[in-house]
Amino acid sequence: MHLVKLTCAEDGLIEDEDLSGVDNLWEDYMPNQFAYNMFSEKFKEVIEKELTGNEETDWIAAKIHGNEECRTYYILKFTKRLDVIDEGKTLFVKNTDHIMRPCFSSSKIEKVSIFHVPDKEEYLWKIPSGVYVTEKLKKAIQKAKLTGVGFEKTEMS
Repeated sequence: MHLVKLTCAEDGLIEDEDLSGVDNLWEDYMPNQFAYNMFSEKFKEVIEKELTGNEETDWIAAKIHGNEECRTYYILKFTKRLDVIDEGKTLFVKNTDHIMRPCFSSSKIEKVSIFHVPDKEEYLWKIPSGVYVTEKLKKAIQKAKLTGVGFEKTEMS
């Protein structure tokens, strides 16, 4: 995988392999065209330190090239579909089981530190485009001053 710089233009995005002028080339949480969660070694270590053992995760190593340098990042893969949703308070697309706005069950997520929306599709939950973390893991991430990551509140019951 190669890093590119994307610039917004009137007719769309412009892709450029010239990475000069990019301030933070090697973020701890790396965005990418596949929407995978890609973590630096440091970020991976913070996550692993907080895992409870109930998450059932694995890591896929990925080499990323940029500015004549190559670094290894890690894609988080879940090996078990986690039951973390409060189905009574989750908003679904009408007449389907597709989740529009999840509501997580506090009692279910207290057993894990990082989790995914349990999508009904067979494989989408394994390497989700977004992950959720508990407050404890969030604080560990902030304490480690990891870069490239942001947090949003979500609904809990």
